[in-house]
Amino acid sequence: MIEEMKKINGQAEQDNQTGIQPIQTAIAEVNIVPAITETSNFQIVLQEIPLRVQEANKLLEDYRENPDAFLETIDDATLDGQLKEMAQVSGFVRDVEKSRKDIKAYMNGVRDQLLNTLDKRLEGASFRELERAQSDIKQLKKDVDADRRAKRWEEIRVTFEANVNRYPLLGEFTPELADFSRFKLLFPKLISGAKTRKVKEADHTTVNETLYAWNTAVELIKENEWGLSPQDLNQLLTMFKQNPSVELVQREGRQLRINAEAREKARQEAEARRIAQERQAKIAEQQRQEELARIQEQERQAKLKQDAEAQRRAEQERQALEERSRLMAEQERQRKAEYANFGGQYKTIFKESFPRFIEYLFNNPAYHDVHSSAQTKASVIYDIMRQVERPDSVVTRETAKDPQKVLDLVRYILDA
Repeated sequence: MIEEMKKINGQAEQDNQTGIQPIQTAIAEVNIVPAITETSNFQIVLQEIPLRVQEANKLLEDYRENPDAFLETIDDATLDGQLKEMAQVSGFVRDVEKSRKDIKAYMNGVRDQLLNTLDKRLEGASFRELERAQSDIKQLKKDVDADRRAKRWEEIRVTFEANVNRYPLLGEFTPELADFSRFKLLFPKLISGAKTRKVKEADHTTVNETLYAWNTAVELIKENEWGLSPQDLNQLLTMFKQNPSVELVQREGRQLRINAEAREKARQEAEARRIAQERQAKIAEQQRQEELARIQEQERQAKLKQDAEAQRRAEQERQALEERSRLMAEQERQRKAEYANFGGQYKTIFKESFPRFIEYLFNNPAYHDVHSSAQTKASVIYDIMRQVERPDSVVTRETAKDPQKVLDLVRYILDA
């Protein structure tokens, strides 16, 4: 049995020693032939392990085959002896673990020594200098590209400045666009740093056509065929500076005119409503005066007839009417004062454009801080979006569900 185990262990050792294949890399071939000489203690343990396992399996097999007979024949001394012998073998585990760690540390040292040898060879061949040289060449390529671009931009600059001198309106109204650096930002791909991509006649043509279009747009703004106010005209000029094109000027000029007409129409409607309200107030005052005259006549008649009771009732009615009139006048005065103050706070909302909605805000105390509270702004905008779905809502009456008017109303709330 022992001879058979030695044969098996010897074959395993041979397999381990010949199982490591050489490694071929781009810089070296590494071949390690391991040589292991087992200690006598290790060989003894290797021989005892299968014996102890066989003995344990035999005891378990006897027990499972006939538990009653096993209990009658087995004694504690036999089991304790078996456990003691197994403990002596398993105690060698600590030596196994320590040996494994020592072997790993030894192999790591061999690995580090091999790599250190190769690193020294690389260092002797200026390998690190190659990385620096590669970085320098990359930077040189970028510098060459930048120098080519700079020279070619200078060629374009001559054409650009000639156009700026040809169109003085650009420097007068849009000095930002007369700055060559801004032109370079707007057309970064016009010039390339590639050696074969030289400045072409088409590039100069692009500059000429671009500045001609810009000058045409500035002329349109100056002519102001839309009849825009100075404020709207300045807004159009600002939009053009941000996105210079004739199409933008024509489109936004028409839109600003439409917005101005809508504001003027709303102002006229608001003025008409104010006049109608004043007329109604005069009629109400006239009716009140007529009613007061009637009561006074009743008092006079009561005095003439010396009817104390009638005179008392007339006096009570007169006093009650005067008190009601006083309260109504005071409420109206307070309402006008509060509304005037409210309108002053929110004049940026263009109350002339949306008078019903401004009054709707005024009648909702929760919305009075819309100028200072982001939460309230969000609530009002949410309210607007819900009202658009209702045909009889204030927002629907004010905007007729026109998307542009709805957006204007939302913008006014954001700017409050």
